[in-house]
Amino acid sequence: MKNRKHVCLIDFRLSGHHPFYLANFAHTFQQLGCNVDIFTPEVDPCKEALKHALPQLKSTDITFVHTSASTVNGRRRWGCRVYFNLIKLQQEIQNQERIAGNKYGLVFFAYLDDVTLPDFALPYLIKPPFTMKFSGLLMAPREKVLRRFPLLVRLLSTTFLEQRSADTSEIGLLVEDVKQSVEKKLKKKVVVYPDFCSSTPLKQTNCPINDEVHSRKHGRITTSLLGSIQPHKGVDLFFECVRAADPEKHFFVIAGYFRRTAFTDEQWQTIQPIMEDPPENLIIFNEWLESEAIFDSLVQQSDYLFAYYRNFKKSSNILTKGAFYRKPVIVSDKYLMGARVRKYKLGFPLTEKQTIDMYRNDSMHLFNFDESLRQQFVSSHSVERLKNIFSSLLHVAFGKIP
Repeated sequence: MKNRKHVCLIDFRLSGHHPFYLANFAHTFQQLGCNVDIFTPEVDPCKEALKHALPQLKSTDITFVHTSASTVNGRRRWGCRVYFNLIKLQQEIQNQERIAGNKYGLVFFAYLDDVTLPDFALPYLIKPPFTMKFSGLLMAPREKVLRRFPLLVRLLSTTFLEQRSADTSEIGLLVEDVKQSVEKKLKKKVVVYPDFCSSTPLKQTNCPINDEVHSRKHGRITTSLLGSIQPHKGVDLFFECVRAADPEKHFFVIAGYFRRTAFTDEQWQTIQPIMEDPPENLIIFNEWLESEAIFDSLVQQSDYLFAYYRNFKKSSNILTKGAFYRKPVIVSDKYLMGARVRKYKLGFPLTEKQTIDMYRNDSMHLFNFDESLRQQFVSSHSVERLKNIFSSLLHVAFGKIP
């Protein structure tokens, strides 16, 4: 396979939507004629996660490489932690190149956020830790790249992207509203990536939670809050809606692992009573949703998707799933998600009071999507658009792609 292009994919995480994104990145590069190596701290769990995330992925054609640079993950990144782990990562990549007898034409970080918090600046000025040409996806640029530090901290610190922006092919973002700011800061091409979901409806999966929802909702209007359950997802507001709604007309599902450590004691005490003794019209499933198919099955069983994320300035592919499966989304009227829902008429951008009143007054009406706007949104957040972006990226890295 000497004529094929070689791409190195890096992701230090397997939580949340990471396997789904990583699987689609790998599959798209394969479709564009590339050999793909994936660097991960956990090889076997990564293989299993990608198989569940995207069954059509040819994982047998992928080389999985263990990286010991996984301590880039987590929040303890000050000092020189990122710096030394990037050195270690580059050594591992170069070692794999020697073993395989091929050079990587593209190194792609599936989650650049893990290597962009500030480090102590002096080592960067003496010797760059990572000198290979790279690209990648930056999920949260407001918090990670554009954060303004106190003057002393800024004088003593640097970020990987700012220091090495000359070595990047381009940077991908999921949030269009900061594209110009990031381009100006990094002086580099920035591309807005699609926050995609599956390109074809996934077959509804038989699993305990899916079966229970099907057997208990009895034709009632079903509202679901899905995914990793954390305070910013408006859990307390969701439970307020449960209390306010007529249980004869409304059914609620909250499914996903509750991150207890993310809640303060006060926040946990607020939601604990209803969790310990949920009403008949509420299902609480406090476990990881094991695959994207299970997640999408629950989306398909819902009438409304609850995504009232507080102080959330990033993107979420729950909007894409809602648009794709024609499920209106309930969101905060603020920030990026509120703006997208307003622009493309994907659901209800509301205040907290309006959200509770909608259930209390039973004023939820049959929502009609604007089909032209819905299709426009789905198209702009599709795997096909990802393929076009990667094709352009590979053209820069390798020349014309066959």
